[in-house]
Amino acid sequence: MTRLPWIAAILLAVAPASHGADTVRIAEIGVKGYYSQDRPTRVEIILLHQSAEPIAVDLRIRAHSFPVPRVERIDTFSQHLQLGSDEQRLISVPVLLQASQGASVEVDELDGRGQVLSHDAMFLEAPLQSHLIGILCAKPDICQQVQSQISFSGTSFDQTEKGKYLKFVTIENPPGASWEYSPVGTLIVARPPWQMEAQQRDALENFARQGGTLILLDDQAHDPSFLSVYRPAGGGVGPSTLGRGKAFFVQSLTSNVLGGFYAGANLGRFVSDLSSSGRTNDELSWIRRRFSLHFHFPTFLWLLIWLSAYLLIAGVGNFILLRKLDRREWGWITLPCVSLLFAAAMYLSSVSSRPRLLRADDVTLNWMDEFSLVDFIERGERVSSNRRQTINFEAGGNVILVGDRNGTGSAMSSDPFSDEAGDAFPRWNVRLNPTTVEFPMLQWSFRDLEFAGLEKLPGTVRRLDPNHLRNETGQNFRQAIYVDRGAVYRFSSVPDGAVLDLSAAEKKPLSKVSHALVFAFMGFPTSVAEVSRDEIAASRAASPDSSEDASADSAEARNVGQRPFDLIELIQGWPPDGGHAFDARSGVFFGLADEPHPLMSISGKQFIAQGCSVTIVSYERNP
Repeated sequence: MTRLPWIAAILLAVAPASHGADTVRIAEIGVKGYYSQDRPTRVEIILLHQSAEPIAVDLRIRAHSFPVPRVERIDTFSQHLQLGSDEQRLISVPVLLQASQGASVEVDELDGRGQVLSHDAMFLEAPLQSHLIGILCAKPDICQQVQSQISFSGTSFDQTEKGKYLKFVTIENPPGASWEYSPVGTLIVARPPWQMEAQQRDALENFARQGGTLILLDDQAHDPSFLSVYRPAGGGVGPSTLGRGKAFFVQSLTSNVLGGFYAGANLGRFVSDLSSSGRTNDELSWIRRRFSLHFHFPTFLWLLIWLSAYLLIAGVGNFILLRKLDRREWGWITLPCVSLLFAAAMYLSSVSSRPRLLRADDVTLNWMDEFSLVDFIERGERVSSNRRQTINFEAGGNVILVGDRNGTGSAMSSDPFSDEAGDAFPRWNVRLNPTTVEFPMLQWSFRDLEFAGLEKLPGTVRRLDPNHLRNETGQNFRQAIYVDRGAVYRFSSVPDGAVLDLSAAEKKPLSKVSHALVFAFMGFPTSVAEVSRDEIAASRAASPDSSEDASADSAEARNVGQRPFDLIELIQGWPPDGGHAFDARSGVFFGLADEPHPLMSISGKQFIAQGCSVTIVSYERNP
């Protein structure tokens, strides 16, 4: 990479004078110091091995934070490396950071015996609270023009709002992996992609595939070969859908189109979405909730029945029996015995539905479009434990740890009764390449983990003509639906290579299937429709349902766990018109497949593994 020579030169100047001494330095955290809490953050590290002999080392990164005053939490991320003679290496490590006063990151280079060869540390600033716009340009004046056009477009009120909710960062050296752009939400490209290395070009494209917004300024970033199949017909701006994200194509900076993206109604919706961050229901959490193991705890009715039976037997029954036997003094013995028997029976009854074996459930979401074989993967894992134990969970494939969005580490894995104060808070202990997470588990507890990555499939679900699709993914879907702005088409099964005929499918109007005013507030997914709960609440106030319809929808939503999973559940939280799902699409395909052998392992443990995958394919707006 272009940064390595000058960084290495600086570090060599300050490195120890003794021959053979290694040097490790933190070059950058996040993007120019910006990072988001509980999201993968790049820690860029420079390693200088000044010896003629190669060496195997462990790179250990520890993130220090203080959840409460004087109680320290230390998250550890480590990676094994092989360094050649006199090697200089710049590496990026994905780390999950926790913000607090006095938070810091330290890195150690360890030899095979665990001795520290070199050390560096850096304090953390406060995490990003705004939407970060990255500007990728070759000339500083172009970067300034881009920032000015966005900042000063619209009314004075718009400009004030943008001052509160937008941050800008200039990126001179594009990273070689898409996850390294985190926490950038929008990336504006104002330099030709053909001037970049292949990895950097792929990272740009995959930034959009993993959910980002990519804006290309054609007069500054002219490259006819880059994303050519996604360009709208007739030279339009777009958007075009790539995997989970989208791309816009702006002809020139002087057209002032860029400023319009963040002004007026566009800005209002953007600010609303940002202020309600974390309140959009996502597909991964919903599918994991429907497929993974659930713990069934005793209900109030169960407790009431057992207590009533105890009072009848221990009180009335025991007294009547002893009176008949004329041995009322035996009550000092019979009552404790009956109490112990009831306590044991209640315990055995309550634990009868608990897991008896270690179990791991895997849910995989494949985000695709009709033009590319590249698949953005979201994986949600749930590990359920039958006893207290330590788990070393290895996620197969080329994925990185994203986090625990449900916070199960705090509730299910930490030990509030430990002698160590810090043990009351969860800690990450992660080893990379492959990604392995170590965590403790209590008896009858579960832990959720999320991973993300990219892979290439044999094919996609390709559109043959306006009425026909073909499954080329290599997967056999046991159920599938296709959704457009007007209707929902259902298919019972779609084996690999099968052709789907929309005209022969079971068809229902979308407005009869989606009921956002009830289902979205019951947790049904809404992220494809790109509607937040605030937006749905506003539509509810404008056009409330009748009491009969709302009551029927509420009953259906509450009883969803009593019936098998149906892909229709993924769109029932949408508004009747699809919300914003079809702003950049003409249709969306959903396919459910079983995964009999999920890519996961737990070191040294026997466990039950179950998995499923849902493939989501987006189609261009004009078939």
